[in-house]
Amino acid sequence: MALNETPSGRPYWPIALALVVGVAVLVTAGVVLSGRFRTPVGVQPAPSIPIATSPIAQAQGNTLVASQQLSSPAASSAAGAQQQIEAAYLRYWQVYSDAVLNLDPSHLNEVLAGRALQLVTDEINGLKAQDKPAKIDVQHSYAIVRFDQTSATLVDDYLSRSVLVDPSTKQPLPRSDPPTRVRQSFEFQKADGNWKILDGTRQTLPSSR
Repeated sequence: MALNETPSGRPYWPIALALVVGVAVLVTAGVVLSGRFRTPVGVQPAPSIPIATSPIAQAQGNTLVASQQLSSPAASSAAGAQQQIEAAYLRYWQVYSDAVLNLDPSHLNEVLAGRALQLVTDEINGLKAQDKPAKIDVQHSYAIVRFDQTSATLVDDYLSRSVLVDPSTKQPLPRSDPPTRVRQSFEFQKADGNWKILDGTRQTLPSSR
């Protein structure tokens, strides 16, 4: 029997060739199908997943925006209150200066109340009894150290060059003492829309050399 022949005497190489071709076709088909259905690894971008915003997060965001919108009016309100207190303080000095110069306490209640009104009224009446009017001359350095809707504290470190004046001519009389450094605190209260001084403290400071 010759090589490459079947036991029946017929060559078997055509059968072997057919088997080889069939196996090759099956392998190729498997590779193609595998490429179509296999999940890609590492080269495809991950799908974008929409993230839902929870109602709590949305509410917090709205609250934050609301607080930011309210911050500006609140700051404006605080600045307005400070301006009112400052204006009331400077108004006090004008009324007090006129009272000391003219020896007339009748307008003090426009800027003072409570204990402060009583003390300053007594001061003016004492000067009037002695017929000693004075001209107020102060250099202010003040700050509002505390305030809310109805009360405030202001501290002023001022330099006083105030002098007595002639009762008739209102001309300043000579002053022998050096200017006086004073630290004075003022307690304000707001009533009926007006800021008035209720109380305070006064301290004479050492003169600077």
